[in-house]
Amino acid sequence: VAEALVGRSVSAQEHLDSALSAVDGSENFEALGAQCAAAVSATVAQVAAQSANQPAFLQIAAQFFSMGGAPRTLSVPTPAVTLFSSEPKWLGKARVLETCIIPLSGDDVNQQLQNCFRVVEEAQQKMADEGQPLVVNVDGALKYNAAESLPALVDYVEDCIKEAGLVPGADIGIGLVLDASYCYKAETA
Repeated sequence: VAEALVGRSVSAQEHLDSALSAVDGSENFEALGAQCAAAVSATVAQVAAQSANQPAFLQIAAQFFSMGGAPRTLSVPTPAVTLFSSEPKWLGKARVLETCIIPLSGDDVNQQLQNCFRVVEEAQQKMADEGQPLVVNVDGALKYNAAESLPALVDYVEDCIKEAGLVPGADIGIGLVLDASYCYKAETA
């Protein structure tokens, strides 16, 4: 791999990826392994981003958007912050595992995230005021099992948003993280 890539410009991502594919020689990176090929390609994109003094996601997006077809618009992705992880709630046949908040207003990503963090702080304070244990999962979500139903959980999130001085549906949206495994089961389709 090194022989094929050393000395090449990191700004030529497609050429580097093609060289990597040629070294592998298989149709789907069976020889090198797809994880190895993806890691090398992502590292090249990261180095190219650093040399261009831009975030890596913009470098990767620029490569994607420059590949054939009609021109596409590049925009910053909207962040979603997982607020609560709870005992599963049901939305029809779909199992809801987490509740997240999605910024809908703010001048930039930093302001949007600040709005989300205000809601997280309010949720922590609200739980403390109610005597709820403050348990944080590995992913940063607050463990909250006091809501008996999905509507009660959504109401609780709306209250946290309002107590943060924000407007549900205007400043902060509410997202539900569903258990994707239920999408593949015939009895839940």
